[in-house]
Amino acid sequence: MLVVTLLTSCVGPTLFTIGGYNITLGSVVTIPIKKKVVEELKEREYNEESIREDTKETSETRGSSR
Repeated sequence: MLVVTLLTSCVGPTLFTIGGYNITLGSVVTIPIKKKVVEELKEREYNEESIREDTKETSETRGSSR
């Protein structure tokens, strides 16, 4: 699905140009999909950082109680 999304962003007529970048019909259609993927990746990264911090705090707490 990701490959299809990336490939379809290149096709279609150019609607307009912003700063030298051509905005095509395909890129307009795939923007919401790309946004959702980025949000999910950020959420996953945040969750992984939280788990690492919790693990670090737990190990520090165990070390100080000895």
